Amino acid sequence: MNPTASSAQNLEPASTWLRDRLSPYFLLVRPWQVLIVAVGTMIGALVAGGQHPIDVAIMVASTASLFAASVTFNDLCNVREDQINSPQRPLAVGSARTDLAAIQSTLLFFLGSLFAAMVSLPCGLAAITVTVLSIAYSLRLKGVPLLGNLVVACVSAYAIGCWLFAAPLSEQLVWGVVLLGTIRLGGEIIKTAE
Repeated sequence: MNPTASSAQNLEPASTWLRDRLSPYFLLVRPWQVLIVAVGTMIGALVAGGQHPIDVAIMVASTASLFAASVTFNDLCNVREDQINSPQRPLAVGSARTDLAAIQSTLLFFLGSLFAAMVSLPCGLAAITVTVLSIAYSLRLKGVPLLGNLVVACVSAYAIGCWLFAAPLSEQLVWGVVLLGTIRLGGEIIKTAE
């Protein structure tokens, strides 16, 4: 008998087991949307200009972590709604455990704020503000017309707006954040009206 063939056969079930256990938590953070947030942060860095590549990488990690934490926490708060409206979501279908999702969300909020603080104290404070707004939205503000929409718009604009706290203020960056926030606010109001 070939010992390497036997080892490969033994590893396959372990890798399948690991993939099956981790996949729901990966899907919970909405990886394609995290990628969009990361690209938005890089675009913001280009618009802000003069950012050190290490700061850009750290802020990408920060905004991606904060977004992933926000959507995970929001899903935790909406399991019953998602069982009706989005039954394919990992928590709604039961493929992800709520206790582990809560740990994941907490860890991602912490890392997102820590990474931002590594760039600058104002970035860290802004990230903590995004964390508080995200939690407030999921717990209380989601059902409050206009205020909830405004919070989502502000949190969404942070992917680009984070550079307002790390770079010298530029008119292009301010207008980019205002434009993104306004578009997002309009989309949220339309979604609420439907």
